[in-house]
Amino acid sequence: MKNIIGHKVNSPSLPEKLEDFIFNDLLKNFQGKLPNHEDAKNEVGADETKVKGCLAKYFSGSFEEANQICQHLLSIETIKEIFKNKEEINILDIGSGSGGNLMGLLQCLKEKGILDNKKVKIFSIDGNKFAFKQHRRILDNLNFFNGKNNKKFIDYRSHLFANYFLKRFKNRENFQRQINEVASGKKFDIIMSFQFVNEPYNRKECKEFHPLYRTMAGLAYEHLRKDGLFILSDVNYKLGTRHFSQLMNSEIIPYLQKSERNLKCILPLSCAFWYEKCSDYDNCFQQKIFNVYYKNEGWFRDRGEEAKKMFKFVYKIFAHKNLAGKILSQLEKLEKKDIYKVSKTNFCYKGGRKSERDIPSGKQQNIADAFTLSSLNEQNEI
Repeated sequence: MKNIIGHKVNSPSLPEKLEDFIFNDLLKNFQGKLPNHEDAKNEVGADETKVKGCLAKYFSGSFEEANQICQHLLSIETIKEIFKNKEEINILDIGSGSGGNLMGLLQCLKEKGILDNKKVKIFSIDGNKFAFKQHRRILDNLNFFNGKNNKKFIDYRSHLFANYFLKRFKNRENFQRQINEVASGKKFDIIMSFQFVNEPYNRKECKEFHPLYRTMAGLAYEHLRKDGLFILSDVNYKLGTRHFSQLMNSEIIPYLQKSERNLKCILPLSCAFWYEKCSDYDNCFQQKIFNVYYKNEGWFRDRGEEAKKMFKFVYKIFAHKNLAGKILSQLEKLEKKDIYKVSKTNFCYKGGRKSERDIPSGKQQNIADAFTLSSLNEQNEI
């Protein structure tokens, strides 16, 4: 990309070969329209054209989010050492779609040397056969993770095993039963769910699924290894009068506050350090913005659209109590603050929700981003 004087040129968010494979192969001759978030609410029932539209518009956002989350997690020495010393990594991806978050995670793990000489087993669960079709084709073409060294690609690919489970859920109990069936007898090093819960919550029978965020936390506790991580992410538009971040907090924080719970939050830091005193979780608005840049921006212009460059998500990361304690004790001296910025205009002050004008005088200079570890340079807006 040519640099224009006076303008910063950002590197593409996706690996070049991956972006080219998506836009020049998977989306070759695509004639459908690109969806907005209203169109994407029911991806389970989407046809192949709609799934391809979602691939074009949303894959990169999930990739960038998962990649950045992984970068932050591996900046914590305790987590990095645990994953480096594993002989095998088992990943459960609930609501995997076309695999954007999975590929972002794998890209980060590979760059950090975590995947070297390791067997990786992936268990992907989704309800759309067309999304799985794209997911499989991307996983089967992992050479975009490597340079020109084809032998390295062959060696790496031979260590990765993918399992696909086509599942459609009728209600929360049905969801819980089917996840338990897939996970039966297994323990996972990473359990993740990106942009999934909003879909059943947007159905007419949404009441049949509440409280699904809390149910997912319970399932993660049951099937997560003692040294594993659970990543729960979702979109952050409104459902009725409340944003999904408020719904997630209203279900997750009371779950964490029960003394017998052994699953603890490690990010965002506001929830990690102040969840016990959280007094306004029903209204707590949290949001992280990820900016995405493309090499193939012309692909969007040719279809009369601008490339989508900003994605708004909310996420939480959990670990079992003992591991969470080690991580937070390692972070506490550098990271624990009285006040955290949890979105552009919202703050958490010792577990209480504050707006910018409510911040106590003298505290403005000691505000930290709840989603960012200071050991990393901040690359995205909150």
